[in-house]
Amino acid sequence: MRSNDTKRDKAGFTLVELSGIFKERAAGGAPCHHVAALAADKVKGLERHIGELTELKEWLTATVNEWQTRLESTPLESALDS
Repeated sequence: MRSNDTKRDKAGFTLVELSGIFKERAAGGAPCHHVAALAADKVKGLERHIGELTELKEWLTATVNEWQTRLESTPLESALDS
């Protein structure tokens, strides 16, 4: 599979959306504006998702750093066994 095919697959158009596009085309219409609007909505959704993932990454990074700080002052298990 070519790279562009994979990207198109990941664009996330639903079967309902694709059906509407194909019906419009089959009826002799040009669904270009409809497709562009759907794609713009997908971009907005991706931007929201990226923002959410960025927040999650920042929180998780801070949590890991806090754990590392705590662990640095925690005796190792082998030291407890001595």
